[in-house]
Amino acid sequence: MGRKGSSSWLTAVKRAFRSPSKDAEKKTARRREEPDQEEEEKHKREKRRWIFRKSSAQEQQQQVPQAKASPLPAVTPEQRHAIALAVASAATAEAAVATAQAAAEVVRLTRPSASFVKEHYAAIVIQTAFRGLGLGLRWKARRALRALKGLVKLQALVRGHNVRKQANMTLRCMQALVRVQARVRDQRVRLAQESSAAVSRVSNKSSFSCDTSFWESKYLQELAERRSMSRDGSSFADDWDDRPRTMEEIQAMLQVRKEAALKRERALSYAFSHQVS
Repeated sequence: MGRKGSSSWLTAVKRAFRSPSKDAEKKTARRREEPDQEEEEKHKREKRRWIFRKSSAQEQQQQVPQAKASPLPAVTPEQRHAIALAVASAATAEAAVATAQAAAEVVRLTRPSASFVKEHYAAIVIQTAFRGLGLGLRWKARRALRALKGLVKLQALVRGHNVRKQANMTLRCMQALVRVQARVRDQRVRLAQESSAAVSRVSNKSSFSCDTSFWESKYLQELAERRSMSRDGSSFADDWDDRPRTMEEIQAMLQVRKEAALKRERALSYAFSHQVS
């Protein structure tokens, strides 16, 4: 179909480019040749009466060489150029039509189907739902994290307060223990000094009555101090004996009292260390 259309188009172009004078000359030449052709045909018909009739294929073969033998009309270079341009434009038009058809086919083939559009829309809806769910979970996680941070800060404050309170209590106990130890140490030093002074005085003096009164005063002073320090000071008052004693008895009593003071000091330090731990 394309070839027929192109050939008819080319013939129309050729007719348009032909000059009318040449067409008139060709018509007159054809009119002149027509009587001669009629006479020849009559002569042939007379001959064909006595000769068998030839096939139509042979007649066509005879007509084709006659047509080929007829001389072609002369064509100028301008007409040839115009014909070439027409042929090129026709080929270009055919190529443009083929390209347009191919593009239309490609568009038809690449056009998404209805099922594909539905699937794409469903995928978008699912993705949107999941994104919304993810945002909700993220917001809840951030809220829980903030609450947890607040709880941790509160625990840190409480622990810091408790630690400071415990540190203050420990410091107070340590200060009390240091004061008790210093007091006991001073008492021990004082008792040692007093015992040494008493021994020296007893050895130098001959009378024992004055020594007895001196030691009695010392015992009474020590008893008052121990009552202020210890919790059960009444037992010492009940056990007090104001009878005159010998030097050995006095030294034995002083030694016993020193040992008792050391035991009390150890008991106090142990109780304090146990309380702190």
